[in-house]
Amino acid sequence: MPLEFKTDEPWEAPKLREWKSWVRAPAQQDFLKRHREADIPSLLLRYRGAADKQLLLRQIAAHQQIRKKLPSWYGRWTLMLPPRIHLEQASSEAMARLKARIIDPAGATLVDLTGGTGVDFWQLSQRAGAAQLLEPHAPLAKLTRHNLTELGQEALTETITAEAWLRRDASSADLLFLDPSRRKNGQRLRHLDDYAPRLTQWETVLVQKGRRVWVKLSPLLDLHWLSENLGHLHSIHVLAYRNECKELLVELGDQPRSLRYHAWHLHGQEALDHYHSAAQRSQAPGYGEPQTYLYEPNAALRKAGLGDEVAQKYGLAKLHPNSQLYTEAQAYPAYPGRMWEVISQHKPGTKALRGARLNVVSRNYPLQADQISQKWKLKPHRNRFLLATQTRERKYWLEAIWRNGPPETN
Repeated sequence: MPLEFKTDEPWEAPKLREWKSWVRAPAQQDFLKRHREADIPSLLLRYRGAADKQLLLRQIAAHQQIRKKLPSWYGRWTLMLPPRIHLEQASSEAMARLKARIIDPAGATLVDLTGGTGVDFWQLSQRAGAAQLLEPHAPLAKLTRHNLTELGQEALTETITAEAWLRRDASSADLLFLDPSRRKNGQRLRHLDDYAPRLTQWETVLVQKGRRVWVKLSPLLDLHWLSENLGHLHSIHVLAYRNECKELLVELGDQPRSLRYHAWHLHGQEALDHYHSAAQRSQAPGYGEPQTYLYEPNAALRKAGLGDEVAQKYGLAKLHPNSQLYTEAQAYPAYPGRMWEVISQHKPGTKALRGARLNVVSRNYPLQADQISQKWKLKPHRNRFLLATQTRERKYWLEAIWRNGPPETN
């Protein structure tokens, strides 16, 4: 018998206790297996009059969306996944695990003030002594509780806003986790003061209610601005995955402490680089012209402003004060970032490279990478690069091979 549901909010429609047994039936399982790799929009048109098929197809589309983002959830059909917008805003499984490692909630009483789809809570609560999830949207709270149960994590949930919980006199926990909303009316919010809850308004209450407070933020925020405007800031963690900044994680506390910066770069299932410093800006290394090898710190180090500190550790020279490219005559394959071997230097703008197979990297150079590629008709290559940059003395076009990247190809 088909289950009734509302197409605008599909999680409200079947009762979740009915969904679990219904989706396990042979007919539903056969439909899911036959269409799990299918083009869903065309099938939605084909089955537009069949409510049960529409529901299954929307779930297949959601599973296709999370295949790489949440591999442990993919193909678990007793889960009821929410619409696309909620899955887009959720953390990836890799980032959720990294946050749980950094925060280390072992034995603590945890309150997730902005539960959402529960991905971060799923990882944090596995290590906590007791855990509670808050979510003001009742259908999403119910769905998240169901999914966490299916994943083996019993969750105490409450339908309440973070602000209302913080106003309670009796509210407290060892550990508070907060992921402020960064969207309003479907639009992304760019400034921290536009987030909800407003962190600059609530930070004093947060550190009174929780012994430890951790907040997930957009990687686009300026770290200097955070350090100047959050009075209870203890540490800033930049989280990157495969050389792309994904999240900021900040720690708040009620006791004064020197601010520390951390750069975390996850570049495989378990491969992780971690660097930290008490001062964001260390003294710059010496400057120099390009030598045999060029180095660029990974995205987390660049965002955290720790490139100079790592360069000093390796004895690298910096090309320019406004650049994060460094150089040395010696190869350091374990350097936490990209290492290129320079094979030739070219006069900037040379016609000799027109039509060549080269990826372009532009750093501290008047033209952007896509402008150079288009004007000189350059074609992509797996590991051969043209680095357009400048030192304090002159501009350079450097043809180079990415030596700590993928194997060289013809």
